[in-house]
Amino acid sequence: MKKILPILGVVAGAAAFVAYKMKKEEQKQIIDLDQGLLEDEEETLEEGPISDPASCCENVVEKAEEVKENVEEKAKNLEERTEELMEDVSDNIEEHVEDAAKAFKIHIEDAVDTAHEKAEDVKEALKEPKDDVEEAKDERYPHLNGSQLEEIRANADAVIEELEKDGDVHNHERPVQHRINFTNMEDLEGFKNTVINKGFVITNGDEEYQLMVLHITAINKEKLYDNMFYLADIAAMYHGVYEGWTSKVVY
Repeated sequence: MKKILPILGVVAGAAAFVAYKMKKEEQKQIIDLDQGLLEDEEETLEEGPISDPASCCENVVEKAEEVKENVEEKAKNLEERTEELMEDVSDNIEEHVEDAAKAFKIHIEDAVDTAHEKAEDVKEALKEPKDDVEEAKDERYPHLNGSQLEEIRANADAVIEELEKDGDVHNHERPVQHRINFTNMEDLEGFKNTVINKGFVITNGDEEYQLMVLHITAINKEKLYDNMFYLADIAAMYHGVYEGWTSKVVY
């Protein structure tokens, strides 16, 4: 036991020495590290400060000014672009309005044309009965259509009615005078030569290229119609126009 205690003392002393040496070595390393940091700091200070607060503030202000300018420039560009877009939209709207107006005008014009066409169709439809009359020709008078025959008959009836009002005795014969107009002497002469051969008397009228055709007859509707239709048909053949007839009242 006595031998062990000295050995333990030696070991403890050795351990204490080792600990002491290690502590010294550690302190030396710390001192060297601090010295190195101080030297680095001195070198950095010689070259310039690591961070200058005032300089940093100026940089921040400059950056803020740059950002502000960029924002203002972008806002200005955006405003200009917006105005351009609005102008384009306005132009497009005007073009569309003009196109719509043109299309509407064309539509209205087409509607008007269609209405006119319909009106013409209606007119033609209304004329159909007259066309039927015109087709009802008398083969004895090929140059007169149905409506012309009806018109001549109606005029004759009107004259006969006036004679009756004046007390005319229809079965008494009297001179009946027919008036016919032409446009040239050649047609007039052709008509004259044709009807003279039928026993009619021809005299000149009051106007140029006008003839008066005379014959003696009683007022018999059927015979009177036949004479009028014949004279009107021959006049039409020579491009003339039958203007009607007259007669004095006979008692």
